[in-house]
Amino acid sequence: MDQIYREYSEKYKHILHYAGIMKKENVLFENQEIIVLKDVKDYQDFDYSYFENCEIEKSCIYHKITYALAVLKKVENGIIVDQMKTVGWLNTVLDQHYSAYKTDLWYLHKGNWDKCYLEEHYDFLSAIEVYFYLFGKEETFRLLEDKNQELEHSLKIIEELIKQYQKECQDDQYALLKHFLVLIFSQQLEKVEVEHKEIVFQLLKEIIELKSIVLPLLLLCDFYQKDFDEEWATISKEVDRNYLKEQIAYIPFTESEDYLDLNITDVLVYKDKIEKIPAGLMKYFNNLKEVYDDLKEKQSFNQSLLEVERIILLMEKDYQLYPFESFVSELKIHYSKEYYILMKLLEIVMKDCQEAKLGRETVKLTLSLMMNQKLRLKIFGF
Repeated sequence: MDQIYREYSEKYKHILHYAGIMKKENVLFENQEIIVLKDVKDYQDFDYSYFENCEIEKSCIYHKITYALAVLKKVENGIIVDQMKTVGWLNTVLDQHYSAYKTDLWYLHKGNWDKCYLEEHYDFLSAIEVYFYLFGKEETFRLLEDKNQELEHSLKIIEELIKQYQKECQDDQYALLKHFLVLIFSQQLEKVEVEHKEIVFQLLKEIIELKSIVLPLLLLCDFYQKDFDEEWATISKEVDRNYLKEQIAYIPFTESEDYLDLNITDVLVYKDKIEKIPAGLMKYFNNLKEVYDDLKEKQSFNQSLLEVERIILLMEKDYQLYPFESFVSELKIHYSKEYYILMKLLEIVMKDCQEAKLGRETVKLTLSLMMNQKLRLKIFGF
């Protein structure tokens, strides 16, 4: 039990780390105290949201992380959930392969449509069911022509088979065709005795391969001019709408900026895959490198850490930005001309940004570059 608790506790702290949930602490640098940000060691001891620059009580991200931790408890216990985006993020930050259901959207079919419902972590088939219900057949075909021509083709075949069957029969066949849908999705379809079996069997085959009861019923209601809500109400309790759908989905990895609604400049300090950094940012970093090289050539090394202390306190005062404890420790242990010039470069950026509209974000971006060891090595060589 202790081992399970320890493993969960470590995962908990790992999640807090990648969500930027940290502990603010005053430490003595040289002559004065500075504020540093520490990773959470005791998973109940944190008070600051790095990404939002606010106390934990005001953090929206922390509420989202609390939800993610509840999902983690479920997937750790082998429960398959439908929070696909959350599970994708947990898989990314914990390097795991938890399973999930794709989010079923049918319960939203009388609500507002959002184009994000067509993204990978939602069940595409249920998204199209909702879209057809809200916007009709022709709009759905137009959407599928761009998004999924195979599904468009399947729906058009089903529509044509409905028309063919009705043409071959004298009486209205709506009730019978609707009954077939109920038989399939209540798992009662056995022997079928009907006229024009070839058409019916082909129709049933297409419906089973489609794996949706809603879309064929929508096509039936469109052809026979029926009210879908009334027709669905008569059968919804008899059938399992998801009977044929694939249950467990492949979970795409979800980066922190996508899950937490951040931009790459927010999460840069945590970025391991530096090859994915946008060209515009790399151009800015290379410009910094040119200034750094010029400073290194022209300035002598001040071996005292007092100058560094002054710059950190200035950043704290003017921009409410605080270095990570790990970076401060590294700086003091390995202090050299390279680190000194790096801090002088930060000071130049701070001065340049005092009047700029996005000044704080630029200073934060520069500090993040300095604190990301892998990226700093690529740009500055140490």
